Amino acid sequence: QFKIRHGELKPFSVQQLIDCKIPNQAVNFGCKGGHAKTAFDSIQIAAGLQTEQDYPWEGRKRACRFERVKTELQVKVMLVFSGEERIQRFIYHSGPVIAHINPALMVNDYTGDIIRSNEDTCSTIVQD
Repeated sequence: QFKIRHGELKPFSVQQLIDCKIPNQAVNFGCKGGHAKTAFDSIQIAAGLQTEQDYPWEGRKRACRFERVKTELQVKVMLVFSGEERIQRFIYHSGPVIAHINPALMVNDYTGDIIRSNEDTCSTIVQD
């Protein structure tokens, strides 16, 4: 969405999200992963995200070196919704989305390659 609004594509800092963990946040595991909501919350609390150039990738967790004056991206709101048509409309009108997939629901279909739905076992039940 930054590209849509500003006309340029900038790489933003993954390292900042790894280093600058929200206190008492159990779902940010540094280099071992985390949750998209935690990343959004971190950017909101910090009042922005720096670019890769200003806060470069180092591949390991370090002390937070965030500088608010160098932020170029702010997160104002996070929308949560489901349904293929709603997601398609959002992408068409607003741009990219983050999708969460519960891999436990697909474990019986996994063959070691790209995950594909098995129509015989695919459920239409929406789960949280």
